[in-house]
Amino acid sequence: WNVIKAMSGEASHLSYQDLEGMVVSIGVIFALILPLAMNLQYMVFDEGPQAKNFLMLLCTEKRFRNYVVTVMEDDEWGNIGLYEREFLNWTMPLGRGRTLDMKEVLQDDSYWPEAFGPETIYTCGEKGEVTATAEVIWGHFPDYLMRAWALINSKSVLWTDHINAMTSFAMTTLIAGELGSLGIYLSLSLSPCREDETGEALRRWSTIGYPCLGGLFMTLIGSIVVLLFAQDAYVESNDIFFLRATRFGGYSKIALLSVFLPVTLFFLVGSIFSMIRSCRTPAAIEEAEARHSKISEHEDEGIREAARGEVEPRVSNTDI
Repeated sequence: WNVIKAMSGEASHLSYQDLEGMVVSIGVIFALILPLAMNLQYMVFDEGPQAKNFLMLLCTEKRFRNYVVTVMEDDEWGNIGLYEREFLNWTMPLGRGRTLDMKEVLQDDSYWPEAFGPETIYTCGEKGEVTATAEVIWGHFPDYLMRAWALINSKSVLWTDHINAMTSFAMTTLIAGELGSLGIYLSLSLSPCREDETGEALRRWSTIGYPCLGGLFMTLIGSIVVLLFAQDAYVESNDIFFLRATRFGGYSKIALLSVFLPVTLFFLVGSIFSMIRSCRTPAAIEEAEARHSKISEHEDEGIREAARGEVEPRVSNTDI
């Protein structure tokens, strides 16, 4: 309620020091988190995300699967892909006489889902034959040929695009929030709010300053959440075993769903209810003070009237 009154220019209890401290705190948090987003964006193109690009192309592009078979069996490119003078043995030993024909996995459409998007890597990677085939072939396939194929086929889905989109969004919103907090701080510092003892200048500043502070706070929360999802995707890129536990069975997803969300919601809801209760307190106090002042005025008026002799003494029945 106080925030609503401040936005309408009717707030009566505002502190310049509190507002200044809030703006500075938000700006410092933006500045501390921004390097994390920038560093994560630089690491998007490491070896781990490139391996997931290879798996993503295998999962979403049948043409790329055929291209991999062609390259590895070609008389010229096959040797380049192997980095040795013999071709890849498509049969992978699994122990106890069992084998896996990786070429058959690449050419058998039943192993590959009919989907298109970053989420396909989870449904595709649930099959051990698929992830095992991709892991072995990635150790022999020339990575520059994968990049060249993706450049020619520009509509193909890449895992690095998925991570880069989140890190870019987080970084740009953090930079915008940092500049916004700097602008609000300069606006508050250059205004006459500090010298104005009546508080009128601060109330007028709050009509726009309070909504801007709320927007900065929401921007900060959104950036942190997006950065958390980007960091989770990068961790998955460097973990070749994360697909064994399906999409929501890995420890990173378990921590996100069972720890981050409940704890964040608890503190967020608690903060909101605390503010609501504190905003109701002044109204209750003002109402109680108003009742007390009315009673005091009535008593004072009765005393003055009795002193002037305007009130006749009351006679009780016992006196009669």
